Amino acid sequence: MSTPTSITATITSVTVPSAPPIQPVVKFLLVNQAGQPLQGLKASDLGFAIAKLVPAGAVLKPVPPSKIAPTSVVSTQWQSYLYQTASPAPGIVGQMPQPQATTEAGTGAFTDNGDGTYQYTFTKDVSADPAVSYDATLVHRIALEIRGLAPANSPVYTFQPSTGATTNLPLSREIVDDQTCKNCHMLLGLPTQVGYHGGARTEIQYCVMCHNPSSADPSTDNTLDFKVMFHKIHMGVSLPSVVAGGSYEIYGYMNAVSNYSAIVFPTHDLRTCYTCHNESDPATPQTVNWRTVPSVEACGSCHDNVNFATGANHGSGIVANNTECSTCHGTPSNIDNGALQVAAVHAIPERQYQKNFTYNILQVTNTAPGQTPVLRFSVTNPTNGNKPWNLLTDEPFTDCTATVTGLNSEASTASDAILMIAWNTLDYTNTGIGANGGEIDIPVACATPLPTANGDGTFSITSPQQIPPDVTGTAGIYFNGHPSHNFNDGRGVQAIPVPNATAYSSITDPTPVPRRVVVDLAKCDVCHDQLNPLAHDSDRVESVTGCPFCHEPNATDQATRALLGVVTLANAVAMAPDQLQEQSIDFKIMIHAIHDGPNRGLVDHSPYVVYHNGAIFNFTTITPFPGAVNNCLGCHEPGTFYPPNPSNPTTPLASTIHTVDSTGAPLVDQIAVTAGAAACSSCHASAVESAHMVQNGANFAAVKNAANNQVVSNETCVVCHGAGAIADVQMVHNLASYQ
Repeated sequence: MSTPTSITATITSVTVPSAPPIQPVVKFLLVNQAGQPLQGLKASDLGFAIAKLVPAGAVLKPVPPSKIAPTSVVSTQWQSYLYQTASPAPGIVGQMPQPQATTEAGTGAFTDNGDGTYQYTFTKDVSADPAVSYDATLVHRIALEIRGLAPANSPVYTFQPSTGATTNLPLSREIVDDQTCKNCHMLLGLPTQVGYHGGARTEIQYCVMCHNPSSADPSTDNTLDFKVMFHKIHMGVSLPSVVAGGSYEIYGYMNAVSNYSAIVFPTHDLRTCYTCHNESDPATPQTVNWRTVPSVEACGSCHDNVNFATGANHGSGIVANNTECSTCHGTPSNIDNGALQVAAVHAIPERQYQKNFTYNILQVTNTAPGQTPVLRFSVTNPTNGNKPWNLLTDEPFTDCTATVTGLNSEASTASDAILMIAWNTLDYTNTGIGANGGEIDIPVACATPLPTANGDGTFSITSPQQIPPDVTGTAGIYFNGHPSHNFNDGRGVQAIPVPNATAYSSITDPTPVPRRVVVDLAKCDVCHDQLNPLAHDSDRVESVTGCPFCHEPNATDQATRALLGVVTLANAVAMAPDQLQEQSIDFKIMIHAIHDGPNRGLVDHSPYVVYHNGAIFNFTTITPFPGAVNNCLGCHEPGTFYPPNPSNPTTPLASTIHTVDSTGAPLVDQIAVTAGAAACSSCHASAVESAHMVQNGANFAAVKNAANNQVVSNETCVVCHGAGAIADVQMVHNLASYQ
């Protein structure tokens, strides 16, 4: 067989005998990355699966030996014909073997036709197993996998044996689409696939054939049913059983333990069921099952402190079987109490109420050097003909006594809308305001002074500070913060996460120059759903352009470290997890380092630890990035991932690394990392990689000019890593495969 870099397999037909022995015959085609046929595949490289789709209302019988009770399914459910008996891991007592769906490992008759087409005949007679009955009128599915060669897909063939039909089938169960999972789970080496079990199983339609209610982990008694297992994995740290001190583990191949108890779902709100259940996707017509077909298994996977058999932690008490669930939690057509519908109890009131607000920056004047800016703005209601909100009298903006607390204990006034001004847009540094810069903050709700009503639904407010006289370029204006509302649901006043707004105003530029766009917000939202950074709950929402207002090259976490007593070098060594006096929170460093967090915890790397709001955030302990860390295009706009060119006036500035000496006294000259090294070393953080950067002009201890916060850069990164160069970033990160 030739050596392809990728393999695409297609099952072209399946023939099923009409009388026993019923051993399906599978024909398939293999091509390489160029679409050329591949011959020479061996049967030992293959695995085959076969399953039937059990109709709703049927009893799904367990495959002995098993603790699994017979289940009356409330929706269609796959059941494999192929099982193995798995034993508990050595040392685990009190557990019994359990069945696990498996594959047939290429043991049947196999033919290579020499033209890229192959034929395989199952050894398994699907009509001969009393544990799983055969019915040719049911929908069936066959899949194949390829192991030990180049990355390959795992195709499926769904059909009805009695008619041979592959379309207009009588039953279907398509809940989650591959692309929905790939949005977050794009794995290294499998740029177009989600790959588990050694990378050989890459399609959700294949996964569900084995991950069905008849499969279980004998070491834990945890079911391997797809709808249970994957709900619980994504719940992770938020599972009631984990919160109570337990853990969620699965023993896999060779009894390797996967502990999912620390997983944090990246949307930060577990009610975002639509992240995976995309009802607008025509490929998943049954995805509505999440809200229309409640069951003990599906609901109990997240609410795992509920014991439906005893009624513990369940308002309606004991549930005898799944048919009772719809009595309270079904669709509006069969229940009176709509508040208990699955969709209703998973609704996010703040997200619904959010639709009533749009932030508008209408005009910014007096932004020349030495002038005091005046800002005109409004908040309108797009659900009510863009009627303006009155920030002086309307309830969402006038609750100045209650407080709301974010996910990381970041408390703020309930009504907390604010305007910010930063400069300049080549790279915000906010020079001229304080020792370390700092944007101008202008509260416009619960503020002193309050903004002035203009009589037309708009408001004006004057900045409390001037634009410094030596500032040039363009200023950025950022409208963020949150209104509030009490939904009278026992949770008290809640912050409303309103998408932020950004505008620009000239300081000395003839016309405003917006800051460069490097990151695609839509790509952030794929995993983070309404980008709402964990550290700024409900304040900084849906606005990557606003993040650098604060997360700029001068910014560090020194102020919070000082509050916690980590000021001197001696204290830093003794107290700080990273043994630093301070850490840069420059956007280009921070976001790379967070997403590569666990790798930053390696022995030869510097961990990324940020002190914020009186708390310590060690990002080496976060859940590993679920996608490919080398995929710059997962976040970046095309072409924006190259090293900065020192001769380019839009080159990012150097990033501050510390501004105090060993006694805690401020340094006159700030020390910095040059821009290219700052960005690249946030992931490539080993001593060897740092030395390579230094050899090519980077400086990890550059002295900033106190007047303009700039450094002289001799970086030559673009010579090798620029577009078209010998080690082009696009090439070494293999970005072509992600496009």
